[in-house]
Amino acid sequence: NNDIISEQELKELKLAKVTRNCYTHNNGKISQGWIDAYTEARGSPIVSLGDGLARGFTDVFHQIEAWNELIVNLTGKIKAKIEAK
Repeated sequence: NNDIISEQELKELKLAKVTRNCYTHNNGKISQGWIDAYTEARGSPIVSLGDGLARGFTDVFHQIEAWNELIVNLTGKIKAKIEAK
């Protein structure tokens, strides 16, 4: 529902998923899919295909914390909407 999750939040969730997939399936290397997701969410990254994910973020740990907080907040909004019905 667009009244719960904004377009930007959806883009961030996609970037989080693609980042996880690069870490898991691409040995932590940046893929074209990651570059596309990053560009859509935040603009052009200053990285190259095959760079390590750490080059894509200034602080990977804080980035993961921010995504975790986003997911927790969205879960709370969805729960509240369901309970209100």
